[in-house]
Amino acid sequence: MRANPAATAKRHKLDNGRIRELTLAEEDALRAAIAKKYPTKVPEFDLGLHLMCRHSNIYGQHNAKRAPMAPLDWLDVNMDFRTVTFKRSKSGKAYRVPINDTALPAFKVLRERCEDPSNPVGPVVRKPSGIELQSSRRWFENSLAEAKIVDFCWHDLRHTAGSRLRESNVQMEDIRYLLGHGAKSITERYAHVSLDVLRKAIAMLDRIQTDTKTDTSTILKFRSA
Repeated sequence: MRANPAATAKRHKLDNGRIRELTLAEEDALRAAIAKKYPTKVPEFDLGLHLMCRHSNIYGQHNAKRAPMAPLDWLDVNMDFRTVTFKRSKSGKAYRVPINDTALPAFKVLRERCEDPSNPVGPVVRKPSGIELQSSRRWFENSLAEAKIVDFCWHDLRHTAGSRLRESNVQMEDIRYLLGHGAKSITERYAHVSLDVLRKAIAMLDRIQTDTKTDTSTILKFRSA
């Protein structure tokens, strides 16, 4: 049996890291598409982008091949203190994310869909009828198609948020905490990130409206540090 001449060849290591970010123009187009086709889904989009979390942190994990995970529950949302606790990150640990000025109204809309808005219980994401939801796939993919945005998926919202914070000069360790990656070094483990620092960081994702001198549409821009 002859030996395979390629067996000793050095294999080129592929970089499987995916980097795809939503530009501001694409975000505007996608928001317009969602508002047009699925207006009740706008709050879900705001949570996906402004909480910087994984799809499973909001909708739960229902794939039989993966460990099951419950969807985001109102017990983990503190509207008064403006924080969300995600019980499980990729490392398996819980972490907390502040609620910025864009995510807060989204939570308020979703709260009104509960049987008793004054005392919301159960999963956060629901239809206006109160039915619980387990995925964003159909409406999100259809909205991307409507906005003519290609090569983009829900998980890329995390890349988008992380990149925008870095462009706003937010420290890398703060971005890691907000993404649920935890501390990277022993030093960071002892130097616990202040919640006030994280609040200022996550606020950088808010886009504020400014008046225009013409009849054109409102201009959106990021808050300044």
